Amino acid sequence: MTYNTPNSGVDQMLCQGPNKDDPAPCISTPYDAVVSARSLHTGGVNVLMGDGSVHFISDSVSLEFWRAIGSMAGGETVDNEF
Repeated sequence: MTYNTPNSGVDQMLCQGPNKDDPAPCISTPYDAVVSARSLHTGGVNVLMGDGSVHFISDSVSLEFWRAIGSMAGGETVDNEF
């Protein structure tokens, strides 16, 4: 999810499926929920890219860059921030 930057504090999602503990943490609500990439790594998250490479992305990454690398066909061009 690239709606928010990594570890932005928005880390809840809707409870789904028969097991309400999966995925955790989750909230029961009739409304849409937004989640963010998160990790217990200090300063950022590991991200698996579509080409199979893994990059450590800093929590301070710009929202514009974060959304551009998460886009499947947006046509964005980005400078390499990782």
